[in-house]
Amino acid sequence: MGKRTALWIAIAAIVLSATLRVTATVGEHSSDSLGRFLGIKTLASELPVVIDTSHREAGISDAIAPTTILFAPTIAAQTEQISVWATAYSSELAQTDETPFITASGATVHDGVAAANFLPLGTTFTIPQLYGDKTFTVEDRMNKKYDGMNTIDVWFPNTQKAINFGRRAVAIVVTK
Repeated sequence: MGKRTALWIAIAAIVLSATLRVTATVGEHSSDSLGRFLGIKTLASELPVVIDTSHREAGISDAIAPTTILFAPTIAAQTEQISVWATAYSSELAQTDETPFITASGATVHDGVAAANFLPLGTTFTIPQLYGDKTFTVEDRMNKKYDGMNTIDVWFPNTQKAINFGRRAVAIVVTK
């Protein structure tokens, strides 16, 4: 098998496999060395590397035993950060339809409810700069005039709190 074919097989294994085991000579303990070993610079240098040293526990010398290097491409959590306008609303007829305590999804309003037209119902997100890890769920819809806009509307239990929130440019992190 040629070097080019071996390289493509290694790349395919990296992409398709959750874990790839590579037997390397002692001393190749870094992702840069692993990259040189595989002939890959940028891809391998970005991979987390774990060195299996279980042979040491068995009393086998590093000079005799090859080191198994395990590296697993980390599958990024399915998150997305989006810049949006954030506004607030409360369960007041002037701000909602004729069922101010029932969301578009059919749930009763509660802390953590949000309305948005650009995200599917059930989408969860955080607003780290305002609320840290607190999770909000899109359970309601906004007025049709907000269609096509990246705007979220956070529910508050009373109108004054919603007014105090105002309108803010924030980044949300979609978590599901």
